[in-house]
Amino acid sequence: MIVMAPSHLATKRSPTALDTVLSLAEETRLHSQRQRPSKAAPERRTPVVHFNQIELADRWRVSPKTLERWRWLGEGPRFVKIGGRVVYRLVDIEVFEAQQARG
Repeated sequence: MIVMAPSHLATKRSPTALDTVLSLAEETRLHSQRQRPSKAAPERRTPVVHFNQIELADRWRVSPKTLERWRWLGEGPRFVKIGGRVVYRLVDIEVFEAQQARG
């Protein structure tokens, strides 16, 4: 059986050098466990290439009005409207071209 002294009889002692070192070691351990952003190289994203209506019409040798008509009819490649500007992503252009391949 273990008999402990009542808490009001316990004496306080001043911290020793060992206590200070242990305290610093504990703080260092806790600090090193915190989540830190990795220092690995940032992920490289491929830039998104956009074509406007004129550029795409030149690429396909069609009239810009043809692209306007296709948009109105819901045909042609997917497009994006950014601030009232119509642009076509290169990825969507290439998908549309692949879908049109024959033979």
